[in-house]
Amino acid sequence: MSEQNNDKVVRIAFPIPSHFALEIEQAIRNIRLDPRSNAYAKQGVEVIITLIDMGLDFYFLEAVRRMQLNKLGQQVITLSIRTARRGIGTAVKQIVTKLSATQMLAIADFIEELFVDLPSVAELADTDPDALPKQHNQKG
Repeated sequence: MSEQNNDKVVRIAFPIPSHFALEIEQAIRNIRLDPRSNAYAKQGVEVIITLIDMGLDFYFLEAVRRMQLNKLGQQVITLSIRTARRGIGTAVKQIVTKLSATQMLAIADFIEELFVDLPSVAELADTDPDALPKQHNQKG
């Protein structure tokens, strides 16, 4: 999938609480308002780290919960994710606080690009039954 080839871009998303969506929007506004502000850079760091935590939880830990992996498997994956979170968090904090104003604006653009308000399945069903997501693993 490449946007350069005018291919359709498909995104994989994970749910976030609505209150956090407001925090993301505020962080983007603040960074754009003053991309040189250390306080806004720190706010951006917190948003990025929280997004990473939520993504890791959803894509890995939620998957483990759903597949009902045995206790040892759950512990191994949970420990691995916890270690990854610490390493990523440390790296993000060190890197973001040293970025230029132009780079901070690029971060705001990137976060905004990730932030997509998708309609719920119920909202889709109310408007267009053909718009409901298709299951890739359906039998038959």
